[in-house]
Amino acid sequence: MASTGSVISFHKTYPTPEYSRGATMPTPTAPALGGIIVKSALIHSDTARQGALHEHRSIKVATHGIIFMGTPHQGGNGVQLGRLLANVASLFVAADDRILQHLERDSEWLQQQLGQYGPISGDFITKFAYEEYETPTAFGHTIMVVPRASAVVPGQADAEPIVIHADHHRMVKFFSKEDIGYVTISEHLQIMISNAESNVRSRWEAEARVAEEYSATIWLNARDETSLKQSFARAANRILREHQSVMYVRNAVDSQDLDEIVRAVKRWLDQPHNNNWLVVYDNYDEPKLDHYEEESVHIYGTSQRNPDGGVVGQDEIASSKAFDIRPFLPEIYHGAIVITTRSSTVDIGQQVPVGKLKNIDDGLAILGSMSNRQNLKQDAAAVKIAGLLDGLPLALSTAGAYLKLLTTSWAEYLMLYQKYWLRLQKSSPKLSSYDRALYSTWNISYAHVKRHNLSSANLLRLWAYFDKEDLWFELLQSGRSDAALWFQELTQDRLNFDQVMRVLCDHGLVEADPPTKECGAESLGYSIHGCVHSWIINVLTEGTDEEMVRLSIKCVGFHVPAQDETGYWIVQGRLLLHADRCAEMINSGLEPDDGDEWITGAFGNLYADQGRLKDAEAMYERALQGKEKAWGPEHTSTLDTVNNLGILYADQGRLKDAEAMYKRALQGYEKAWGPEHTSTLTTVNNLGILYADQGRLKDAEAMYERAVQGYEKAWGPEHTSTLDIVNNLGLLYADQGRLKDAKAMYDRALQGKEKAWGPEHTSTLATVNNLGILYADQGRLKDAKAMYDRALQGKEKVWGPEHTSTLDTINNLGLLYADQGRVYADQGRLYADQGRLKDAEAMYERALQGYEKAWGPEHTSTLTTVNNLGNLYVNQGRLKDAEAMYDRALQGYEKVWGPEHTSTLDTINNLGILYKNQSRLKDAEAMYERALQGKEKH
Repeated sequence: MASTGSVISFHKTYPTPEYSRGATMPTPTAPALGGIIVKSALIHSDTARQGALHEHRSIKVATHGIIFMGTPHQGGNGVQLGRLLANVASLFVAADDRILQHLERDSEWLQQQLGQYGPISGDFITKFAYEEYETPTAFGHTIMVVPRASAVVPGQADAEPIVIHADHHRMVKFFSKEDIGYVTISEHLQIMISNAESNVRSRWEAEARVAEEYSATIWLNARDETSLKQSFARAANRILREHQSVMYVRNAVDSQDLDEIVRAVKRWLDQPHNNNWLVVYDNYDEPKLDHYEEESVHIYGTSQRNPDGGVVGQDEIASSKAFDIRPFLPEIYHGAIVITTRSSTVDIGQQVPVGKLKNIDDGLAILGSMSNRQNLKQDAAAVKIAGLLDGLPLALSTAGAYLKLLTTSWAEYLMLYQKYWLRLQKSSPKLSSYDRALYSTWNISYAHVKRHNLSSANLLRLWAYFDKEDLWFELLQSGRSDAALWFQELTQDRLNFDQVMRVLCDHGLVEADPPTKECGAESLGYSIHGCVHSWIINVLTEGTDEEMVRLSIKCVGFHVPAQDETGYWIVQGRLLLHADRCAEMINSGLEPDDGDEWITGAFGNLYADQGRLKDAEAMYERALQGKEKAWGPEHTSTLDTVNNLGILYADQGRLKDAEAMYKRALQGYEKAWGPEHTSTLTTVNNLGILYADQGRLKDAEAMYERAVQGYEKAWGPEHTSTLDIVNNLGLLYADQGRLKDAKAMYDRALQGKEKAWGPEHTSTLATVNNLGILYADQGRLKDAKAMYDRALQGKEKVWGPEHTSTLDTINNLGLLYADQGRVYADQGRLYADQGRLKDAEAMYERALQGYEKAWGPEHTSTLTTVNNLGNLYVNQGRLKDAEAMYDRALQGYEKVWGPEHTSTLDTINNLGILYKNQSRLKDAEAMYERALQGKEKH
């Protein structure tokens, strides 16, 4: 598509008074350093005044989205970037010497440009593409030309990083439509194109509206008809102050007839010489437009019922304050009219949605201005408050006004906000620039909603027991069985659901989520602002509505997907915050309905899959108690939870507890189902994993072979459950040193899983990771890195960067980099050795921090990384640091695994090597002998 350092910028051009009709034109990708040139053009365009330098200003107005392709926003990889680019073997293109000179001054010019570009970055959809591989230079070396830290600018508004699996030169050279880089970029372009036309058209129209200064600006309060007429009276008095000779306005004012005054002001606005005015009709929230009233009756009719069973009549649908604004509008439009409203049904003219402030710095600025306080960025509580208020100017202003004359700290205000929301809102001073308190604005909108559609009002109340983000149709539909009539009608089909949501969106209480969110096979969701959610919880739902709480819990519990469902991790990710909100209610003592004891177990599965083991344990234990009480200790559903607790305890390193759970489940399953039932075999496999972790490899092999034979008989050789056991056998063979047998198992598992699940399924990625371990053990380090990179990218996409499965692969990459460092050192390449060892240290430290956060300091995964850091410190000559790591690992292993476990013995052997290097030969001999005796037993 283009040469290196390029930028893809999507524009739409529209007709303007000065120029002929333009064409739709995606800007071609720029040559080397093109992204820097484009940023300069946009910065220059932003400074151009309206009405002057029109061609220059049109650059920014017509730019909708940008994809920066390896643009060095912050310089190169620790060298003078201009000289580096000139030396890259493949970049024999003429570069602008002035740009190269700028880049050779330690990138000071780049930093200055970045500061100028930041304030306007939010005007565009921005993607930062960065290279994954190093690029050959003219001198035979390879180097990362533009590292991710320079190509991706943190903190830019509406921005997203994209990895391109190529070096700097080839990252924009795609050889076919199947090229993964082409697919990635084209997908992002398609998303950007979807709303480019309407966005840019709105900008051009806004430019036209404000091309000249207004001759007069009139503000009118349109909250109801009386207020609007009174505003016209104030406007008339203002007209007379400036134009005393306008007798028809004076006569109307003297008559004190509001209707006559309205006609007089409209007449004045219609005068030919008044051809550049602006009239703002503010707060037109109760529209009475003929088409909307008819539509409301048609959609909702008289079939809606009140909570008491009574039918909603037409008199209840109509609002006493609703009025038609059109008779109050000027009849000759040679000025500009702005109508502000919370109702999207007002379709007079062009609608321009007003969103929240996107940059948290803007929120902090409002807080600081209203409170007369400074340095808010340095106060963590103030930053958190700005985050909670999430760019809502009225909420930010109200919070700042409350603190203006008080000594209350930001931390104290945060506590009050979280604990006493409604009392705090009622005690906050009313803003002089706004005639309503924060919470009362939504009370008015809710009253409108309730008149139009009771199901919409009920759904808003139900939302108190879900998270504020991402409520979608399929989630609610999961709980419709035995629910209230209004909820069954709401979730009957997508059309009913959309109609109910539309009413909430029409009144500005709910927003549809953008289509860029990954939803899998399910529909997009809807979200509400955090302040609106607080109002729902504290105002709409006085006390706790147990029926609605149980309904929300059922919706989430029924919708937790099993791991054999396609794209299950996407649904799990969407469910997690809703589960947290429901868990608050469950942990407060709410008991499930009879027959629903399994629901807490579903929450446990969700938390366990997401690596949140403490939360999972609490849910499993509640589920086990409920099932034992309802169904007895030997019921198969009870045994399912027993088995899941075994998995959980194993993940926590509580191996004795895990073994007890597995054995109880196995005995129960064999009694209930028989020895060859798939549920029985599942626990057999789990015991195999446990025995392997304990170093009891022969016992593990016996379990695996029993499980795989049973699964092949029950499901067939290509079933995913069979393949899971095949993968586990691969792990076992690798531990036994049978690497050829291990590879055969991994290859079989990988081929089967890619066929069944696809290349990005978590089960597929687990086998990819295991192949990486195998290749590393075989010394095939490049192949190992390719596997690890694939596994890491997939896991970060599915689970996120802090999930324990992601951390496993990060730890493995640390091992690989450490191995590469030692290889290079043996070849006398000291610089490369130290570089790779630093990479290894970074991986280990990231993994260790994540494990300690997720598992705790004594978990076996944590200890493994501690041991690995000890090995690394030895290679770096940091022997005291290494000894501290080994001692910590050994103490932990002995406590968890016992003194004769293979992991314990490996660390003992490592200590022996360390003591030898320190010339502590007696200590070294003692360690070697202990390790040898233990391993001979195995």
